[in-house]
Amino acid sequence: AGGEIVERMWFPEVGNDFSSLIAQIPTDIDAIFLAAGGSNGADFLKQYKEYGLTIPILGGHSVVDELTIHTPEIGAVIEGTYGTTTVAHDIGTEAFNTFNERHIEKVGYPASIMTLEPYLAISVALNALEKVGGDLADVEALRAALNETDLDTPTGKFHFDDARYGVV
Repeated sequence: AGGEIVERMWFPEVGNDFSSLIAQIPTDIDAIFLAAGGSNGADFLKQYKEYGLTIPILGGHSVVDELTIHTPEIGAVIEGTYGTTTVAHDIGTEAFNTFNERHIEKVGYPASIMTLEPYLAISVALNALEKVGGDLADVEALRAALNETDLDTPTGKFHFDDARYGVV
């Protein structure tokens, strides 16, 4: 859409008080791109809201993850935020809807990339371990079992490509 980057600011390496960083954000800009992981993203958004800024935020998946969106303290801050994630709740498949409903029953909020990716990783590992009879000592057999993964998951059929990246 055009535009230019006018300033870059970096999170401090330690701590979770972003008030001095937020105070430095220019008010005459069109948007803020926020790439922060874990609790840093949530803490920044809470403090951003408290500071009263309303500049639109563009965020990566860890910023606009479902866990963050459904957090009452910060959900309103990111309403209308543009973001990227590998999980969309409108997948509409029966497998995803079942997974999501079970997740809500267990923890009280929808599944997110932060819960789905570990679930997928564990499912793939357990599938491979089952194929080798739980034998961790035979690394070659375990590797072969992983390479042959063809697993139904909540987001679709999972396999590894030739570069060993997980593909759904």
